Amino acid sequence: MAGDIVGADLDQLDTLSAAFETAGTQIAAKADALDDKIATAIESFAATLRSLQSQATTLTSTIDQEIDAVSGQANSVQWTGANRVAFDGDLATFKGVVTAGTTQINTDITAIRSQVDGSFNPVLAEFSTALKRSGSDVNDASAQMKTSVATQRANLDQAANVGWNNA
Repeated sequence: MAGDIVGADLDQLDTLSAAFETAGTQIAAKADALDDKIATAIESFAATLRSLQSQATTLTSTIDQEIDAVSGQANSVQWTGANRVAFDGDLATFKGVVTAGTTQINTDITAIRSQVDGSFNPVLAEFSTALKRSGSDVNDASAQMKTSVATQRANLDQAANVGWNNA
């Protein structure tokens, strides 16, 4: 009856207050879960780049060894004259191109890692910080709404049950 007189159902206000608390907690938990996924993504990407750099280093080392082996085999061939001189010149050019290519591979992967570490990771970290702050802000706002509803409920209960009984 008091709910009808003061214009609110106190049980519904209790339910609404609890709903704000639940919503805030759930939103904060989802923000934390997303933040964990961001951290995992950053580490996974960093691990992938480390693996790529390691594979590039192994590849260039293997190529260098193969070129040295082919050069050694070519040098062991008994061959003189203008054709040999031309071949040795072509072989030196070939080794230069291969060396430049392998050096470029290592330089590029190092540059990519540097760009990721210097630009991409900080952007994700900044997003993570903003996400945590937003989740916390929503949780705080939900707690304030819960408190506001609880205060209104207490005021209505006071007016309906205590105030009128003392009148």
